[in-house]
Amino acid sequence: MKKLFILILLFSLVSYSFSAPKMLRGVPVVPLKAVLYVQKYQVIAVEEMHRMGIPASIKIAQAMLESNYGESQLAQKASNHFGLKCKDDWTGASTEYTDDETNECFRAYYSAFESFHDHSNFLRYHYRAFYDELFDSKTKDYKVWAEGLQVGGYANNSNYAKSLIDIVERYDLQRLDHLSVAEAISYHHVFPLVIESDSLMLFQWLEADLQDSISQE
Repeated sequence: MKKLFILILLFSLVSYSFSAPKMLRGVPVVPLKAVLYVQKYQVIAVEEMHRMGIPASIKIAQAMLESNYGESQLAQKASNHFGLKCKDDWTGASTEYTDDETNECFRAYYSAFESFHDHSNFLRYHYRAFYDELFDSKTKDYKVWAEGLQVGGYANNSNYAKSLIDIVERYDLQRLDHLSVAEAISYHHVFPLVIESDSLMLFQWLEADLQDSISQE
């Protein structure tokens, strides 16, 4: 299984290296952290889409934006990938973090997957029903969801919807919205742009690891 995973990644990186630069010279590259983030969380995003109706593309885009690809302090310290604050109805674990105000109360989780799950519940069962229209519409249109999240007041940023739409379209995340859970498990997302040069280091590491695996058999 490990060998198969390494071979798939090697093949992907080789494909990017030979095809993308010729077609997209001068176009901003895809951060390697974006590639790894999608690979890590695409299944839970698709699972939550089928459970609650939130497009997987929007789920991943929000998580990327709010957690800086999982590298934010909240994501690292509290597995909070969506910037959710405690609010009055929160009875779970919490952590203090300075955002709009000093030492605000934010939700804390045992894992990122718990964060993805709670984010769905937060939107669906919001005590002020800010997002009910989105769920009632049963739409998977990521643009409608992006606008609806901004109108509902998810973030103070007046460009929040545009930021989400830009992320979805930059990484072609809308493809995730057409997957079943079974398909998501084996799905290998193809990014539309060139992967950053750090991928060369990953390629070299994977190649060495594969050689190790082969030599031990």
